[in-house]
Amino acid sequence: MVLAGILAATQLAIGVRKEMRELIDANLMQYASSLYMLEQQVQGYGHVSEPLNLDKHDDGDHDDDDEDKKDESHNNLSAIKPTAKPKVSSEFYSGYAVAFQIWDMPTAQLIIRSASAPESPLTTFAQGFSDQTVGDRQWRTYVHVDREQRRVIMVAQEQLLTNHLIQEIVTRLISPIALGFILLLGLFYALIRRSLRPLEALNQAVASRSPIDLRPIELPHAPKEIAPVVHSINTLMQSLEESLNKERHFTGNAAHELRTPLSVIDTLTQTAIKTQDLSLLPKIKSATDHARRQIEQLLTLARLDANAGLSQVQTVNLYTCAQTVIADLFNIRRKNVEIQLHGDANTTVQSTQELMYILLKNIIENAITHTPERTPDGALGSIHVHIEQTPTPQIRVTDSGSGIAPEQLQRITERFYRAEQKHDGFGIGLSIVQRICQLHQAQLTIANRTDGHSGLEVRIIFDEPH
Repeated sequence: MVLAGILAATQLAIGVRKEMRELIDANLMQYASSLYMLEQQVQGYGHVSEPLNLDKHDDGDHDDDDEDKKDESHNNLSAIKPTAKPKVSSEFYSGYAVAFQIWDMPTAQLIIRSASAPESPLTTFAQGFSDQTVGDRQWRTYVHVDREQRRVIMVAQEQLLTNHLIQEIVTRLISPIALGFILLLGLFYALIRRSLRPLEALNQAVASRSPIDLRPIELPHAPKEIAPVVHSINTLMQSLEESLNKERHFTGNAAHELRTPLSVIDTLTQTAIKTQDLSLLPKIKSATDHARRQIEQLLTLARLDANAGLSQVQTVNLYTCAQTVIADLFNIRRKNVEIQLHGDANTTVQSTQELMYILLKNIIENAITHTPERTPDGALGSIHVHIEQTPTPQIRVTDSGSGIAPEQLQRITERFYRAEQKHDGFGIGLSIVQRICQLHQAQLTIANRTDGHSGLEVRIIFDEPH
């Protein structure tokens, strides 16, 4: 705004200067025209007329002899000495330091000049405007040449006084505008400062908080315009507090979950050292494997939490990935349960091979954990993995376990929550599944089977079409 005001004032000053120079030029032209008319008048009467007094002002007391002498000595302008210092009425000589010269063009003789004009020509004998320097003085000149090429009238105004006049007019014109602009700017500044007071109060309220103080900010007198900002900050603080609470909860639970297998390993190791009982080594290895798997899941969950989204996605074949997971689990599984794969071998999804492997592995491992080797009717426990394209990619895993109580289904994806403590699980696997589904914006559903068989069904539907 300040820059715009300065530019506007500058443009105005330039415009005023231009208009004033044009006005001065027009005045010089009018001055020359008036002098030419006077010269013609004097030539017509044969003597100097009343409006033009060359030597002194007329006192009104002249006798006939004086008139006869004036007619004889001043029958034309050519008789006037160049050094004469005539006085012109205020109509033509307004006090702006206007100088004039009248030259006889054929003889290049100065006929008459004003007292302020030099004896040398003010400019060339070419008609028109020009800027000239005569001695140490600069003039704005106008030359009028009559049609007969007989008389040359030079009219000039000193540039110093002209510039002073223009500067004075511009100053008087611009000064009120500049003063008004300054006052307006001060008013705007005061209004802006007043409007920013709530933001300053908000800034102080935020800056004075400690990093762990995430309480909502309260500004009781905040205007309605700033209320959305305060609400957004409070919402952010609430989200940060929830995230910190989750992190604290995660850290505490992780430490608790790791403490048990580490204690078992420590106890078994101390016993084996004291008793030299090598039969404890398989138990130590089992406890070590248990702790290792738990640590791997914790690291996986932490890595997934750190990722804001997917990167370096590629086309992943879900059917092929499921085959790999089932083959790997077959080699390390501790239960004799049947795992069957069904569906469309061409089903693909935009993801990464690692994430889809982790997703399927945790779903199938959870099914293995909750599936007994034998059903109540004596049949072999079974797990069915369905990979379908209907029309979006879909994963469906069912087991022949006992299912989960309805009141526990809502908490099944909570971290470190185990629906049945008797099962050898960590309560992390389905949390990892849920997090991967969130990254893919996929729909996760966990429910008891409704096809007449007992067990659990995990269904994942991807939103992207293929």
